[in-house]
Amino acid sequence: MGSPVCGVVEEEEDAIERESVVSHKGLVAILNAGVAEGVDVSAGGGLDVHVLDCLSQRHICDWTFEDCHFTSLEGATLRSVRFTNCHFSDATLEGARLVSCVFTNCNLTDASFKDGVLTGVTFKGDCTLMGVSFEEATLSDIALNHLPLEGIVFEGAQLSSVDFTDCDGSDAVLTDLDLTTCTVPGYVVHDA
Repeated sequence: MGSPVCGVVEEEEDAIERESVVSHKGLVAILNAGVAEGVDVSAGGGLDVHVLDCLSQRHICDWTFEDCHFTSLEGATLRSVRFTNCHFSDATLEGARLVSCVFTNCNLTDASFKDGVLTGVTFKGDCTLMGVSFEEATLSDIALNHLPLEGIVFEGAQLSSVDFTDCDGSDAVLTDLDLTTCTVPGYVVHDA
C-alpha cells in the first residue's frame, strides 16, 4: 500500500507522480495546468521561488514547500501540506483552511490566521510564532507544545484539543477563550 494522499491510501502502481518545482515560473505553470496534488517546491540554492503569493484562494493537497517565503495564503485550502524552513513573517493567511499540515522550523512572526480554520496542524522544531494572530480562528487538534508563543493573539478563537504543553505565552492575548479541552501543563503566562 502507498502513503495516504489526501486521506486516501492508494496502491503503489496507482500512486500520483510528484512534480518538482524550483522556480516561480515553474510554480505558475503547474498552477495554470491545474495540478493541485503531489508537488514539491524548493527555493534552495538561490532559486527564485521566494515570494509566493500566487497561492491565495487555491486548493492544494500533498505539497511540500522548502525554504520558501510566503506573503499571502489568504483564503487558501491546504490539506496535508508540509512547510520546512519557510518564512511567513507578516504574511496574511486570513480565512485559510489548513488540514493535517506540518510546519517545521518555520518563521511565522506576526502572521495573521484571522478567521482561519486549522485542524490537525503541527508546529515543530524551531518554529517562531511571536505575535501571530489567531483572532476569531477555529483551531482543533493543534500541536503547539514546547514553542515560544510571546505576544500571540487568540482573541475570540475557538480552541479544541490544542496542546500548549511547556509553551511560553508571555504577553499573549487570551481573551474570550475556553481552554477546557486543551492541554496546558507548564504553560507560562506573564503580563497577559
